[in-house]
Amino acid sequence: MRSRTAAILLATGVAGAAQAAGLAALTDNYATAPAVVPGDYACVEFRGQHPSEFSGTSSRRFSTRFTIAGDGSYAYRGTHMIPGTWEIDPASGAIAWTSGPFAPDADGASVSGWAATRKSDGKPAIMLVYHLPKFGDSPEYCAPVG
Repeated sequence: MRSRTAAILLATGVAGAAQAAGLAALTDNYATAPAVVPGDYACVEFRGQHPSEFSGTSSRRFSTRFTIAGDGSYAYRGTHMIPGTWEIDPASGAIAWTSGPFAPDADGASVSGWAATRKSDGKPAIMLVYHLPKFGDSPEYCAPVG
């Protein structure tokens, strides 16, 4: 699976500099993990070292919510559940989104992902970095919610 995931990352342009930028987003508080912990996740977007402030007109508390399963499927939780599939490279913790809303699209937008654990307590996390043409990268830290 590792070589297939690496091939997907290369083919979609998510390897190289983008992957390095995503790994840099892991900070000193998180470490990559060899596996994803299935469950419901909620994410907070960061600008620098602090969570971004959402508009006062928005009631959104989290920037992204999704459910990830151990069978290689996930569902983005917006107004509708939008399904997709993923694979992980256990050596690096890199997640390749092979279909669905996190998969690369025709305009060049993509999402890098890494399985991680919080160093302070060992709790699972998933790091996302949205790569948006003309806008740059937007990192998000995702934690299980229940």
